[in-house]
Amino acid sequence: MSYDLNLHFDPAVDSRGFLQYFSQRANYTVSGTEITYQNPATGVGFFIRYQVSKGFLSRKTIGSAQVEINYFRPSYFGMEAEIELAALLAQFAPKIDDPQMKGMGQGPYSREGFLSGWNFGNEFAVRTVLSSQPDYTVQSMAADQLSAAWLWNYKRAEATARVAGRQFIPGVRVLAVQGVPSLVVLWALGMPTLLPKVDYVLVGREVAGARQCGLATWSEVIDVVRRAGIDVGNDPLDIQYPVTPDPIAHWIAKIPEIDLQTVPTVDQVIDTEVLEAARRQMS
Repeated sequence: MSYDLNLHFDPAVDSRGFLQYFSQRANYTVSGTEITYQNPATGVGFFIRYQVSKGFLSRKTIGSAQVEINYFRPSYFGMEAEIELAALLAQFAPKIDDPQMKGMGQGPYSREGFLSGWNFGNEFAVRTVLSSQPDYTVQSMAADQLSAAWLWNYKRAEATARVAGRQFIPGVRVLAVQGVPSLVVLWALGMPTLLPKVDYVLVGREVAGARQCGLATWSEVIDVVRRAGIDVGNDPLDIQYPVTPDPIAHWIAKIPEIDLQTVPTVDQVIDTEVLEAARRQMS
């Protein structure tokens, strides 16, 4: 199941200009008449399929396209897709046809209208899956946690450029810690870093040339950083120093090693609010 938005260009747009637009934006690839958006930092992806025809002097033009965004996804998929969709519509100004329930119909396009249709359809898709597969296991987290993690990852490259090598900016991942989906970042070798507030921190170290990891709760990280004399009132946690302070160095050296296979990546996670709403509709 997917959200489908039809775009109609009147007049038709030159195919070279259309494809050049995507070549100049990050995370797009073109294959035939399909354009794929896939952001490795956030995991968000969707498709654009377009139709080519010959216009004046046999120039190739594009008169219509369809945006397809899969459902059964966390709500931030719609938030990131909307950023790209709004930019595309601002560039080419197509007419839209949004057939989704609670969507925009024949327009005009709006962020609120798009997210209304996307969120309604996404919840419906979750409900459909649960109805047809009652034993299907769905991992979930609160929407505000997922959105915060998405925003951090979405802006990570920008933040990395801003600190210009002075600190490491880790990505946020969703891992199953004791079977519970949790937000986790890596703090490697006690290096200067910016840490967003998460559930757990993987603490990396090197022992006899081999890399190991320990796992610490956020409160444990706050405690050791405070003991090192660093202000813990900032969000993200701003950890800077020329040499790793002794409290942090000793803590990293002693933290128990874990087997990373015991904290696997959660490949699919849904907003808890969406999951609960779908289940209420089924009862």
